[in-house]
Amino acid sequence: MSKKELTITKKQTNNMTNTIKFSRTKKELKLNGDVHVGFDLSNLPNKFAYIYDEINDNDGVRKWFNYKGLTWIRKKDL
Repeated sequence: MSKKELTITKKQTNNMTNTIKFSRTKKELKLNGDVHVGFDLSNLPNKFAYIYDEINDNDGVRKWFNYKGLTWIRKKDL
């Protein structure tokens, strides 16, 4: 790798830093400014089980991630 390629790689990784802030009282975290709510397996919301409900015309949850034993869903999607 040349020096030019190394500096490009360093600049790209610096722009992709993630900030995580946990709430001590609730199961919430803030990831890059978006608030996420943590659910354990037994308490997943009903919207998690489908992508689209034709009867009620509702969208389900399409994006989530697992971290520290919980399934995290963006609060806007609930």
